[in-house]
Amino acid sequence: MTTEPTPEPRAYYEELVAKATEWAASHEWSTAAAEFDHLRTKWTEGPAWDDEDAKSALFTAFNEAHSAFAAARKAHYELVQERRQNNLRKREDLIARMQALVDGKQWGRHGEASQIQHRFEDIKPLPPEAEEQNERFRALVKLFEEHKVEYLVNLRQKEEENLIGKLFVLDKLKALVDGLPTADQPWTDRDEDVETLSEQFRRIGKVAKEKADDIWERYKSLRDTYFKAKTERDPAYKAALEAAVAAKTALCEAAEKLLDETDLALAAKEMNVLHKKWKETAALPRELSESLWERFKAASDTFNAKKHDNLDTIRDQENQNYDLKVALCEKAEALGSATDAPGDAVEALFKEWNAIGPVPRRKNKKIWLRFKAAVDAYQQNRRGHYKQLRLEQKDNLTKKREIIAKIAALAEAGATDTLAAELKALQAEYQALGFVPIKYKETIWKEYRAACDSAYALVRATDRPERAPRHERTHTDHGGDTRTELKARQNDLFRLKKECEELNSTILHYADAKTYIKPNKGGNVLIEEIQAKIDAAREQLAVKQKELVQLRKEIDELAG
Repeated sequence: MTTEPTPEPRAYYEELVAKATEWAASHEWSTAAAEFDHLRTKWTEGPAWDDEDAKSALFTAFNEAHSAFAAARKAHYELVQERRQNNLRKREDLIARMQALVDGKQWGRHGEASQIQHRFEDIKPLPPEAEEQNERFRALVKLFEEHKVEYLVNLRQKEEENLIGKLFVLDKLKALVDGLPTADQPWTDRDEDVETLSEQFRRIGKVAKEKADDIWERYKSLRDTYFKAKTERDPAYKAALEAAVAAKTALCEAAEKLLDETDLALAAKEMNVLHKKWKETAALPRELSESLWERFKAASDTFNAKKHDNLDTIRDQENQNYDLKVALCEKAEALGSATDAPGDAVEALFKEWNAIGPVPRRKNKKIWLRFKAAVDAYQQNRRGHYKQLRLEQKDNLTKKREIIAKIAALAEAGATDTLAAELKALQAEYQALGFVPIKYKETIWKEYRAACDSAYALVRATDRPERAPRHERTHTDHGGDTRTELKARQNDLFRLKKECEELNSTILHYADAKTYIKPNKGGNVLIEEIQAKIDAAREQLAVKQKELVQLRKEIDELAG
């Protein structure tokens, strides 16, 4: 009988340390724990070794491997326990959802109940106390299933009742279609009847799934028959239908045209507008609408694919547009408190703004608020300016009435040697004053002319030419014809001045009115109309001012 050789101590203990290090990295927690116990026993039974320092160092390494394994196993079981507790909470949420279905008597939501049940059963691992949850959940499921059966029976009965109701409506609709009028009979009442029956058909609930398609096809066929006959026999309806087809066809063409647009950012914005217009366009019968919708959708889908493939290009274009709008904001802000800017300055700014394409969505609101704030500030300052002008005009009105009263007082006092001179001084003072409110312009002018006419009547009655106004003086170096012609020219000059004053007042009035109009879809149209009137008045004023220059030359020649 042979005995096993005594192992060499160093090799024996180093092998135990190596195995311990290997098992320390294992995730087979139960097996590894048993192996560590076995290795520790073998260490205890190992051979004697007189090198205690070396053996102690190896034992330290062995213990470190075991400590690392123990720490990893502890962390693992703590994580497992945490997962089990989390799973308990998840299942508690599912119990709450099932409880809500039961409390709300939502027996028709059996699909959702089934989904909750499957998810509840699939959640693992679980701690021992999960059994209490299982009992509560099973009780809820049992209660739901009991009521679900009753619900489905009632649902089936309701579907049968709905089927009877829909068949009744279809019979009435068929009778109406069978009695369609000829081309020379009105359709209005029948249109209302068809829409009433259609609304009744839609409001009746669902029928059994196996009969739903047949019922729907019968309903669709009857409506199609009705509208086909109406198209053939009712000229007004046919015209409206053709207009709707033309409108939707135009939208299709516009969508297809956008496929060639190089400014993809602008094209994307336009495509959104086209979709909105499509919804706003009158509805068409299905046989007409389907083909047009497919055409429009095909163009839209193709564009969206192109947009998706060129997102970087679109972003670059939007950023360029943003820079342009920033520059426009700076331009609007530069107006500041200016009151001498053109009357159409705001309109021009909005035209520039609308001509610029879209900007990045996240910046759109901010840049718009900046632009609007600048425009509002300018308009506010401008309104303040014109408010001051209106106050000045009211003050001018008061002063002119005072002058008119003085002229009238001169006339009442009778002819004097200084009447002509005093009258001319008052006239000069009157003419030096600015505009009055436009609604008083005609009235104050008539009062002024009446007072002046009364005063000049006295001057002429004295037969003293030196006291007459300049345009009425007798010129000894001219004959009667020259004086008559001079008088006519002076009357023309007076008339032209009056017309120029009226045109200036009109321009000022319209320019002021523009500042109160909000630049939007409707407001821009009104602004354009007002601007057209301003432009026309300016053209007339320019012509009359040239006539004034020429007329003054002629008067100077005649009076020279």
